[in-house]
Amino acid sequence: MKRIFLIDGSALAYRSYFAFAKNPLINSKGEDTSAPYGFVNSLMKLLREYEPEYMVVVFDTGRPTFRHEKFPQYKATRQKMPEHMAASLPRIYQILDAMNIPVLEVEGFEADDVIGALAKRAADESFEVLIVAGDKDFFQLIGPKVKVLRPTRAGREERLELVDEEGVKGRLGVPPERVKDLLALTGDASDNVPGVPGVGEKTALALVRAYGDLDSVLAHSDVVARGRVRENLKKFADQARLSKELVTIRTDVPIEEALGRPVSLEEFRFKGFNRPALQEIFKELEFQRFLREITTEEAVQEVSTKVAEESELEEIAHRARDQGFLSLDVETTSTDPMRAEVVGVSLSLSPGEAFYIPVGHILGPNVPWEKVRRVLGPILEDEEVQKYGQNVKYDIIVLSRHGVKPKGFSFDTMIASYLLNPSGRQHNLEVLSLTYLGRKMVPISELIGSGKKQRSFAEVPVEQAARYSGEDAEVVLRLKEVLEGELEVKALMPLFREVEMPLVEVLVDMEMHGVKVDGNYLRTMSLQVETELRRLEEEIYRIAGERFNINSTQQLGYILFEKLKLPVVRRTKTGYSTDVSVLDALAREHELPRKVLDYRQLAKLKSTYIDALPKLINPGTGRIHTSFNQTVTATGRLSSSDPNLQNIPIRTE
Repeated sequence: MKRIFLIDGSALAYRSYFAFAKNPLINSKGEDTSAPYGFVNSLMKLLREYEPEYMVVVFDTGRPTFRHEKFPQYKATRQKMPEHMAASLPRIYQILDAMNIPVLEVEGFEADDVIGALAKRAADESFEVLIVAGDKDFFQLIGPKVKVLRPTRAGREERLELVDEEGVKGRLGVPPERVKDLLALTGDASDNVPGVPGVGEKTALALVRAYGDLDSVLAHSDVVARGRVRENLKKFADQARLSKELVTIRTDVPIEEALGRPVSLEEFRFKGFNRPALQEIFKELEFQRFLREITTEEAVQEVSTKVAEESELEEIAHRARDQGFLSLDVETTSTDPMRAEVVGVSLSLSPGEAFYIPVGHILGPNVPWEKVRRVLGPILEDEEVQKYGQNVKYDIIVLSRHGVKPKGFSFDTMIASYLLNPSGRQHNLEVLSLTYLGRKMVPISELIGSGKKQRSFAEVPVEQAARYSGEDAEVVLRLKEVLEGELEVKALMPLFREVEMPLVEVLVDMEMHGVKVDGNYLRTMSLQVETELRRLEEEIYRIAGERFNINSTQQLGYILFEKLKLPVVRRTKTGYSTDVSVLDALAREHELPRKVLDYRQLAKLKSTYIDALPKLINPGTGRIHTSFNQTVTATGRLSSSDPNLQNIPIRTE
């Protein structure tokens, strides 16, 4: 059976926009991309999981419909579309056009009605119909050939929940044909559909189950037991009938007449993306994740990477010195440059070619590091030979620890990308290659895996490592030319050359020097804080009158609000809020909240800093070596990680 997907585009656009309301997505040009991103994310998920053969996105026109003629107050309470969302709609239409997904709007009717008419027609033509929409109004259309796919969330994960006839009964308690009767009685506050005052969901469900459709319910109003409900059913009978008209989805929309042309379901057959057009839009919007997803395997370019033997090192060094530049990538055993051991070094001297020198692969063959250091060291330490790389600070630290003091690093593609787009979220090589070269790279996860199954780069066979690492060095070489041009156009080269690149050397010195930490003092402090925490625990139990899990918000909520009868400041979905602001407010009325705040502060200090910092001490240096990041904050300031030194408190309050 053929299958068609009817997508409520207006609702999906709203849902996408408000999903990022607290943290909107803003690209480097200042454009709010929240709605387009969420919209694309939902469509890509649908395409991945269902591979639609036929699909169409239906939008409201934004102008009054027949419902407004019947009831001028229809949707009158809705707020005006947010300005940023309205500005995003042309982008969504542009994306749909590049995706080759048909779009439909019909003057005088809502998207719901157009979907209803298409669903009926498709079912009559023996299609299986899947309506992609979150509104329960669509449940009235569900039947043997029609189902609803509701976008929902399970934590952070977006899901598509399939609802059939039994699903409607399970959710609303009535079959699909009674949904509009239920809604006619309860009304719909979001659309300003009045319903019958005083009739909520439970009452409406009982009435529909007892008497059937709306007319039958109204006909039996005399025998309804509850006086107020009985009177309101009589008094607002016409309002209930009007409400039913408003919530009923039309299935007889004259689509062809409204559009002035014949409409065949065949025109909704999905023909696949206009990939070049879609790639350009995703680049412009900075949708790196989706750009990766639609970039085909054909975009992977093979680099001729030669595994260099010991006898070839002199020739490579000679070529590098003659031409005066090279790009470099160092493969290691760790992301921590102060603990990493060198596994291999890749060099690229011209586009399309690279050399990989294995030095630490478990299975070999390897070139002795001392040989590499003796032959290539002078080139790497020669300031006249320009070096290019991605995150060169890491490579410099690793090489410095292994007896080579590199000089002449004049271009870092990661820093260049950051200067061009400081608000960008990603500056990794894979993203830069896709964005600036239109080229898909082999991800590191293909070589070493991820999670618990991740292996060391030293375990990767030399030939596989060479292909991956050689590509990294070669891509850097190509990117250098492109990014250098972009920096020149935007007059950023002086900042790049005179501030950012010289800063790399300063940060290398700072990171390698590290911070001296007295591990013994911290271990003693940990014991002292543990003693204080135990004392606070006993004090809290004494005041509460019983022992309980202080770290459990549910148990703490019970003690504060049910046992001690303190005023409820705020509730969450799961119960009472016991966050800092709530406990601060309650501390003015009772001593227990203040003790809990003291307990939490000490517990966090102990777990996050006092106990954690000694574990970060490098056994070789006796110091902590944080990483200073040049390419993270949108404002241009430095940040630090592993550990974040800027978050360590100097004193408690």
